[in-house]
Amino acid sequence: MRSNMLHGCLGALALAACSSPSAAPGEPPSWHGTPSQDLCPPRFADCDGISENGCEAALETSAESCGACGVRCEAALGGDGAAALCVAGACAVVCDAGRADCDGDAGNGCEVHLLEDASHCGACGVTCSAACHHGTCDAAVLAGELPLPTFLRMDESGLYWTNQGSSGAPDGSVMRLDPGGGTAVVLAAEQAQPGPLVLDEATVYFAHRAGIAAVPKGGGEVTELASGVHGVAAMVADRGTLYWVEVGTPPAFEDGGLFALSLGDEPTRVLLATIAGRPSGVALDAGHVYVSAAGGGAADGAVYRVARDGMPPRAAERVVDKLERPRGLRAHAGAFWMVVNKGVASFTPGRPLRRVVSELPQDPAELAFDEARVFWTTAREADGQVQSARLDGSDLETHGRNLDFPWGVAVDGENVYWTSVWAGGPRTGALLRASK
Repeated sequence: MRSNMLHGCLGALALAACSSPSAAPGEPPSWHGTPSQDLCPPRFADCDGISENGCEAALETSAESCGACGVRCEAALGGDGAAALCVAGACAVVCDAGRADCDGDAGNGCEVHLLEDASHCGACGVTCSAACHHGTCDAAVLAGELPLPTFLRMDESGLYWTNQGSSGAPDGSVMRLDPGGGTAVVLAAEQAQPGPLVLDEATVYFAHRAGIAAVPKGGGEVTELASGVHGVAAMVADRGTLYWVEVGTPPAFEDGGLFALSLGDEPTRVLLATIAGRPSGVALDAGHVYVSAAGGGAADGAVYRVARDGMPPRAAERVVDKLERPRGLRAHAGAFWMVVNKGVASFTPGRPLRRVVSELPQDPAELAFDEARVFWTTAREADGQVQSARLDGSDLETHGRNLDFPWGVAVDGENVYWTSVWAGGPRTGALLRASK
């Protein structure tokens, strides 16, 4: 993963220095002989008096002659954090990324640092009660300098997450932080790209590049439970059994599917069902295991279910189809939830799919829930967000903005937590917290 400079601009303020014609600029005309200004077409002018180059000034776009000869946009701009442009014949201040002109005074440029100003946090007029962190009010960094922190889970014993580390060395880890804060501790070090994880009463189970492993919540020896896995996408545990889905080996992905492992004295990896179309999520109810599969086309994803009891392999029943890139399948409040095509959807078996949230800037990365709301991250560079909505899709709220690749998300009664994967270097990820 590589990081680029923050991109885009945060706003423009029209200056009173010049006016804005309505027509779009064309190509500058060529002339032979000395042009008369009256003969120049609209939006062009002979500002330098040189006959050889004709009506050379494009009044719609020239920063030296914006709207009229001699009107220089730069002369009307002071301060820093901004550039002056001529847009449609009018001078405009274009703010640098992370800056804004909140006082309306072009003379001091884009005077506000949106990523750290507690009076204008992330946008003009957004006031924080305490500090502004990276454009988010009152966010606290609980653990920093992490190498690609991704999947995050939480229970009453603490926050647990995986740091993927680099792709060429076993330098990933599984970490834990007490609910009250303090210093994060490493539960499992020197792991090769650890990914999805799941918790039970005493243990953290996690996938890594070569298998499935377990480590006590309080720390201790790491135990390898299964080897030879092929791209674990999601995990869940219940009633002494660990379930997970494997994408399979590219390019054909034919060895993926739904797997289970009894957590008794002699754990054995068992293929429960072959799932077509690159499995992407797993969730449970009392009688079945549900699996989402992304499919190979724009809208050929699906959700399958497999009976929890019986001899493997078992037949997979398709319960929802024609989905666009489903992933992140979770069970909550008697329904199943997942990410579908830049939004969040839910369904109850036997009923139609319900689009809860639509038209997000990007597919959410991970989902989390409290009693009343669904939370998600949008893993975009520089302008990633942590958001939530009520379970009916109403009351959209943003809990974190201007973030670098937020990924994992968890909530408790007071706060929302998330991992920020990358902020420009190999150990620039962080675990953050903000009040709900």
